[in-house]
Amino acid sequence: MKDQSFEILVNTYKDMVFCFARGLLNDPGTAEDVAQEAFVVAYKNMAKFDASRDFGAWIRGIVRKLALRKHG
Repeated sequence: MKDQSFEILVNTYKDMVFCFARGLLNDPGTAEDVAQEAFVVAYKNMAKFDASRDFGAWIRGIVRKLALRKHG
C-alpha cells in the first residue's frame, strides 16, 4: 500500500518537481537527477512527513537542498 500511495504522489508531482529543479539549475540533466533523487529522499523519509501539510511544498524543499549541494 505504501508503494502504491507513493507512486500516486510521484505521478502527481513529477512534472512540477522537474520544472522546479530546472528553474534552480542550468542543466536539464542535472535537474532530472535532482528530481529523481528528491523522490528517493522523500520515499525514505515518508515517516517524517506530516500528512496534514502540503507534499508539494515538502518535496520542493528537498529539491532546493539537493540543488544547493549540486550547485554550491
